[in-house]
Amino acid sequence: MSITELLAVVFPHLAAVRIERVHRMGATVRVKAVTTEPKGECPACGCESVRVHSRYERCLSDLPVAGQEVLLQVRVRRFFCDNTACDSGPSPSRFPA
Repeated sequence: MSITELLAVVFPHLAAVRIERVHRMGATVRVKAVTTEPKGECPACGCESVRVHSRYERCLSDLPVAGQEVLLQVRVRRFFCDNTACDSGPSPSRFPA
């Protein structure tokens, strides 16, 4: 079983997240990841869209692991809402909890 297959079994909710790099800087471990979900859902009306508006990076801090700070840098996409009756602006792709 490959590491990719193992992660899919153990963490199925992270299937739409791709880890690009893990590196240590002093006492900090940085994990760079991107969301790979091909579509987004408008939080206002629930309409799905595949049209990407933009991308941005979120930086999340987690609890220390083995005494090292863990920072998650996740690049997410924002999608247009294609529902003409919806007044919502671009919505970010969801990052699994």
